[in-house]
Amino acid sequence: MSKLQEKKMQRLYELLSGDLCYIHGEKESGPNGEKKDYLRIGKAFLKELAKDLGLADVKLGTMPGGIAVAGEISLMGNWERGNGLYVMLHQSNSFYPAPRVLYRSLHDECKATSGNNCYLESGYFEHQDYNGFLRALLFNKERGELRLAKEQKYADAA
Repeated sequence: MSKLQEKKMQRLYELLSGDLCYIHGEKESGPNGEKKDYLRIGKAFLKELAKDLGLADVKLGTMPGGIAVAGEISLMGNWERGNGLYVMLHQSNSFYPAPRVLYRSLHDECKATSGNNCYLESGYFEHQDYNGFLRALLFNKERGELRLAKEQKYADAA
């Protein structure tokens, strides 16, 4: 689809594969340095993702967290009433830093608790496979259910 989205995936992979929890002398109360870049690029990535998925009523959010976490970026949107998607981009953990995507079906526009949590690991970002990433998120959307495809291309490396 978009070469720009693939470049954002590459940058997000670089950022989330490092330690975003440090502050390097800056104030502790908010995002700074690479963490600020991650939040900005991640939000732009999810905004374009929503367009490419054809989602309507899109809500984007960022939560920088404190100095001990990288923070997270979220997206909620609907294809139609009662058939939507919640996506959250975050860092897997500080011992194995890598991009991690939580996603689930969204049956109620006001709540992100509709479906079971599913995860996509860093392979899509590491290889800048935006088309594969889209396919994984669109899997079974017509039934209003989102599940990880059994033929998932990139397995969890952890």
